[in-house]
Amino acid sequence: MKKVDVTICTGADCNQTQATWLKQFDQILSPKMRSVVHVSCGNCEHRCTSDTANAPRVKVNNQVFSRATLAQVRQAVLAAT
Repeated sequence: MKKVDVTICTGADCNQTQATWLKQFDQILSPKMRSVVHVSCGNCEHRCTSDTANAPRVKVNNQVFSRATLAQVRQAVLAAT
């Protein structure tokens, strides 16, 4: 399996959902997936300043998801591995 980088946005609009996302995202990953997924926090390329209605944003490798759902991000992780 390939390594996958998942970045959960910590920008002003996304920050409120960050802790919830980290807990929930960890719960939907299988042990095998956890071994290849690197989860971190960061910004989403400054999209928050121009478009505040689309939080939370999550980046999987180089693809940014606006209004990200756990199912959507999990599917992107599976496709990337």
